[in-house]
Amino acid sequence: MLTLSGCISDELAPQEVYDVISTENNDDSLSGGLKQVLDIPGRDFKLVTLYSCDDSSKREWRITSDKFLSLEVYTQGLPENTEVYIDNVHIDTSIKSKYAVMDGILQDSMDDHVHSSQLIGFPISENQSYYGVNAIEGSNEEFIQNTVYGYNGYYSSSNSSIRYTESIYMELGVYANKIQIVYDLLIKGPNDKDYSNISISTDFIVMVTNAAIKPEDAKTYTKEK
Repeated sequence: MLTLSGCISDELAPQEVYDVISTENNDDSLSGGLKQVLDIPGRDFKLVTLYSCDDSSKREWRITSDKFLSLEVYTQGLPENTEVYIDNVHIDTSIKSKYAVMDGILQDSMDDHVHSSQLIGFPISENQSYYGVNAIEGSNEEFIQNTVYGYNGYYSSSNSSIRYTESIYMELGVYANKIQIVYDLLIKGPNDKDYSNISISTDFIVMVTNAAIKPEDAKTYTKEK
């Protein structure tokens, strides 16, 4: 059993700005998702990334539930005779809380790359996309332990492996998942002797269904739409 041993620290997490996928049941942006157009250092074309979650009528986005994030990646303004491959996609999923004690705890990680020696990567272009799915575990053992360390001193537990409920995370000010992504690209132009390896990073947040902080109240933490 959990016992509240003291008031949660009122130290607030740093205010940061993010793109947002909202998960309000009356908000079509959940299925519509998020589009980001990313610059590629040293290159005159863009990387277009699209993200979407399950429809909220089928699956709510909850901290403690398993969930899926879908990705589509392609190029924009790709010069003729230029090859682009995705060598690896690395995704970290953490939790966002208005309280510093819980903010930023890692929940899950994923890497995706070609599993065949016949290919150097996932090819992308104006007309060819990479499609991926990130399966995010809601309550794996590592996340449970990280949560224990996060509020150690505020809660005590006779069983450190207990699976914490959604309401506990809400009480601790958790309102979203933060998604951090690194795309490792292999790029070869018509005048290049070999492929260049360029890494592109991005992040955004997915609001938790029935979060402690509603989208309209999170403007100091997120970008306004």
